[in-house]
Amino acid sequence: MRGFFRRRDEPLRRILLIESGPRETGELVLSRLFAPGAGNTSELHCDVLTCYTTAPGAFNPARGKLLSVHTPEATANRRAYVNKLASDLYDAVFILCPGSGVLAKWKWAVAAKSKSRLAIADEYGDWFFVSFSNLGQLAVLVVRRLNLASFPLLFLALAKILIAPFVIAYLALYAAQVHLQRWIRMRKRAIG
Repeated sequence: MRGFFRRRDEPLRRILLIESGPRETGELVLSRLFAPGAGNTSELHCDVLTCYTTAPGAFNPARGKLLSVHTPEATANRRAYVNKLASDLYDAVFILCPGSGVLAKWKWAVAAKSKSRLAIADEYGDWFFVSFSNLGQLAVLVVRRLNLASFPLLFLALAKILIAPFVIAYLALYAAQVHLQRWIRMRKRAIG
């Protein structure tokens, strides 16, 4: 992944879209990539890696290749196939992060090995490049995916679980002390 600390507005000519989510999300991202007014639609070449048997509706075979994880080349040696995808000269690798586990290992393996810029698309078809200037968007996506919005409640529950044994031990010791003091007081009255 290159260009993390640089802000670049280079036009995209060749990209790899890893359709790692529902078909609707892949079609939405493809339709937005090829939409009129996107700036580089006339020269955009888009290869799509998918696990589905058919191409997405918005995919144009004249402007890209359909790659499948079920081809003999991919199933025979996955590591070599990932290395081949990562070594291709793409301007960017688009991965879908709609919160599903479809092709999760494939997308992260290609993203980790690729020297291309990495773009993350969400379930709404919006995408951003993973870069220093987009850390805020990346943080929002991570919070949504990990469900950290309920983190204060989780933290409170964890704190209660960790503190509960100490509270019970303290109350037991206090009760033992009170009963011991009462027993000593009763013994002194009985003797005296």
